[in-house]
Amino acid sequence: MRLHKGSQACLLLLVHAVGQVVVAVNFNQCLHDIVQDASTTQNFTGLLNGDGDPVSNLSDATSISYSVCTSRCGTGQEPFQWSVFSQEFSAWLLPNLALISQLPFGAQYRIDNLMSAVLTIGSPALAGYSLFITLLNSRWINRRFEPLGKSS
Repeated sequence: MRLHKGSQACLLLLVHAVGQVVVAVNFNQCLHDIVQDASTTQNFTGLLNGDGDPVSNLSDATSISYSVCTSRCGTGQEPFQWSVFSQEFSAWLLPNLALISQLPFGAQYRIDNLMSAVLTIGSPALAGYSLFITLLNSRWINRRFEPLGKSS
């Protein structure tokens, strides 16, 4: 079996990525540990409220400063959770698919149809506006030419 150059590069990147070990950080647990330490030592340095201001009362602490986060929790990343990703991705993907499915795709060249889909994904609000204007225009055209259809 002979692989193409592009698939060889993808395979190389995949093998390289699988060989790396990523240390995952549980940021919720780290925040909980920092708040517990602050309650025993009464040192509220680095604890912040929801607005990002330093706290004087431990019950107001909902976050920590970036410097405390990197020093106490590390610079790793949160572990990947498929359930969270799939919910957020589907919440983004399904409305875009519904919007793209409403495009007319009647251009002369396929690349123009592809460009319409890409622009729709890039700006769904503009695409929705464009579809709404198209709907209004088609209704106006039907009303405007309706008398001509009745006369023949």
